[in-house]
Amino acid sequence: MVDYSYDIRTILSKNAETELFATQAYAEQSKIIHDPYVSKMLARLSLDEKLHFKIFNDFLSQL
Repeated sequence: MVDYSYDIRTILSKNAETELFATQAYAEQSKIIHDPYVSKMLARLSLDEKLHFKIFNDFLSQL
């Protein structure tokens, strides 16, 4: 979803929220996919999204 906000706090908050959603979605998908390679990649994507969530929250805490 595209958010056309101009306020930096709003932008970072929305991005953090989206990353958290992606973290959970990839983790859930990795558990139900039967292909071990795809499952492993989805689990890794979940970890990447978790890091992105942390980065956005770190930026927010600096404002």
